[in-house]
Amino acid sequence: VKSTFYNCTSLENVTLPEGLQGIENSSYDGSGAFENCTSLKSIVIPESVTSIGRFAFLECKQLKDICLSKSVNHIESFAFCGCESLTEAVCPHDLKTIEDCVFIHCTGLKRIALPEGLTSIGAMAFSGCENLEHIEIPDGVTSIGEEAFYGCKSLKSIRMPKQMNRMGAGAFEYCEKLTGIDI
Repeated sequence: VKSTFYNCTSLENVTLPEGLQGIENSSYDGSGAFENCTSLKSIVIPESVTSIGRFAFLECKQLKDICLSKSVNHIESFAFCGCESLTEAVCPHDLKTIEDCVFIHCTGLKRIALPEGLTSIGAMAFSGCENLEHIEIPDGVTSIGEEAFYGCKSLKSIRMPKQMNRMGAGAFEYCEKLTGIDI
């Protein structure tokens, strides 16, 4: 699926077919598969999908429910950028890296479940998720990028991994309600 549904502003619900392997961006202009589908509320991604491309759901402002298959092992930058209505995300077990800006400006996001096998969180990955209240970063994470949680105004507590090698500048800047960090 390469920018197949770009700017379909009335599209509300999608169930993708089994056998589909990836949700990619256009090689022609870089637009995402469902980019700017502003009425899209839910999408079911089949087990056969292993990758979600750059800008795949960019500015899908009404997207509330996304069922990521456990087979997804790669989510590219800006995949869910601006999905303001998304309140919860469960990252697939095989996901090793959350790339830069994957969930940036998902202002409604309250909960995120990160997989145990995760090793890095990219720059600005959760920046502007102003309703995110708590984050448990798995022990396998050794790198958190610049401004990864910048402006997460409701973030109250963080559970950090013991073996952190790199934490980018401003990783938790403007987390105004942060009261506890557990290492």
